[in-house]
Parts: sequence; C-alpha cells; structure tokens
Amino acid sequence: MDVSSRSFVRHEDGIVAIAVPVPLPIVRSNAYLIGTKDSAMLVDCGTNWEKGLKAIQSAADELGLRPDTIVVTHLHVDHFGGSGALQRAWDARVMLGEEDAREAAAFYRNGAERNDVYRLMYLRNGAPLDGVASTISTVEGIRRLVDFPAISRMLRDGDRVRVGDIEFEVVVTPGHSSGHICLFDRRRGILLSGDHLLPRISPNVGLSMREGFNPVASYLASLARIAGLGVRLAYPGHGDPISDVDGRIREIVTHHYARAARIMDIIEETPMTAWDVALKLFGEGLDPFQMRFAMAEAAAHLEWLAAEGWVEATGEEVLRYRPVRRDGGLSVESWYSGLHRESR
Repeated sequence: MDVSSRSFVRHEDGIVAIAVPVPLPIVRSNAYLIGTKDSAMLVDCGTNWEKGLKAIQSAADELGLRPDTIVVTHLHVDHFGGSGALQRAWDARVMLGEEDAREAAAFYRNGAERNDVYRLMYLRNGAPLDGVASTISTVEGIRRLVDFPAISRMLRDGDRVRVGDIEFEVVVTPGHSSGHICLFDRRRGILLSGDHLLPRISPNVGLSMREGFNPVASYLASLARIAGLGVRLAYPGHGDPISDVDGRIREIVTHHYARAARIMDIIEETPMTAWDVALKLFGEGLDPFQMRFAMAEAAAHLEWLAAEGWVEATGEEVLRYRPVRRDGGLSVESWYSGLHRESR
C-alpha cells in the first residue's frame, strides 16, 4: 500500500481508505474512494462536520477524483451524516439500503415522533427518568450532525453498483442496523463491510424501533451469510482491513454467545430489566452516549434469548427477564451446526 497522505491510504487493489474525524467518542470512521477520474465512487461519508468533510474532499482533490456516486452502508450518523453536503459539492447520486433509507427519514426528519418512541422504549426497559432525558438529549445532538441528502436510489439485496470496470454486489446484512448493506466485489473477493464486520470490536447490535425485527438473530444470520461468500479481504467502517474474515466472524459469534451466557448468569437469582443488566455488563461509569448503546445492546440480547426460549419477560409497563432454560444448549457450536446445515 502507498501511504500518500496522513489522511488516507492508497491500497494496492486501488481502494483508498480515508480516516475521517468525527465529533463523537469513536473519534474517526472510514470512508473509501474507488475508481478513476472518469468514474469514481465514495463509500460512507462521516458526519456533517467541517473537519471530517475536509478530510474527504482533500483526499479526493489530491487524487484528482470527483465521485459521481456516494453509497452509504447504513444510516448511523458517522457514516451517513455528511452525505448531503458531499452530494451538493460533487453533484453526486446518493444510494442507501432500502430499509435504512426509510428509517433514516423517520429518525432524522421526524425527531419529535421518534423521541416519543425512544422514551417509551427506554422506560419499558427500566431506564430511570434522568437516563431517558440524557438519551433524548444525546439523540438530538446526533441529529444536528446530519445533512440529509436526496436519496437517488434505494438498494436491495442482489443489486449491482458499478464504478469503472468494477462491479459490486449489494449484500443486505441486517443487525447493526435493520437495513445495513455490504458491497461485495465477487471477482476479487473484496468486501466493503461497513460496521457489519469490524477488526477489533463487535459492532453494537441494539434494540430496534422496527417492529418485528430481532437484531441479534438477524446479525448472526447475516454473519453466516458473509461466511459463505468466500471473502478474501474486508474493508471495515472503522479500523484496518480484515484479512482473516472467517476467523473474525468466528470471534464475533463467540463473543455474542458469551454475552448471552453472561446475561443468563446475571438474571439467575433475580429478574432484571435491560437497564439493570446493562449496568452489570458494562458498569455504572458510562456517559449518556455510551449508556444508550449499552442498554440497547442488553435489551437486544434479552429479546433474542426470549425469542429462542431461554428467558421470559414479565411485567406490563416495565419488562423484567428471568431464565427458563438451562440445559447447556446455548453455545457457539449450535450456530456453527446451523451454518454447516445451510451450506449443504
């Protein structure tokens, strides 16, 4: 690879990785430039923040590229937020997964309505009133980091996106968001994985406002699908490229089953809310931004365990969970057994 600037890295396969600063605890996210002066594409956009937008535009200018297509892997602010500003700067098309396009419009444009949903969801999962107020305040701050684009195309599973002589296949991978997508260059075995696969941490898989959507079950199914593609190299939304994709998938799946087992231990003696479980899992020193994700992740795992028959929820206004099964079947081996059955 050619390190030609502090802000970006040009890899041997022609993909340019840009480290985009974002005004969030995660500090930076990745954006990717692909193509030539005749046809170029940007994948993911950072937030609508001057420092991050400048990093992307400076990299494009230095390379002599003017992307005519922007693809966003998912709706979260550190990937979607800058898309409107960059669309206007380049007169570019913006593409996003179909489900996330709908959810982005609801979340970013109908703030008051979505805040009411958040409030009820957090109260139902045991959050105290001050925790709910902090969550709503955090969400309002996130909305201010979005310049909403005109979405030119809503992408579906199996769609194709071309840039020059490279063709990417859209692979819908719900879990981290309900409509997350990856882009797969089947010919070269390259995956632009967004936040579906990350090299050092498991992406947050949190409780969704989409009715009927089970984030953890969906995420594990999406990981199984990627494991069957034969990916040689993945470019993630944060961190360095992943060369051992199947190995990383195994680590992430193991992590989620270990978390589920830990939750079962936590609620063994006393039924607990998702908020209480989150405090046990992640500690009490989290700021509102982190606590929002912690509670959502604990709730999503409890929802998954309930759907699988391992725990049950009790209560009307506030849900408390207790275990109902302990027969040793909650293991990563069961996931791999299912994966092998699917591949036959």
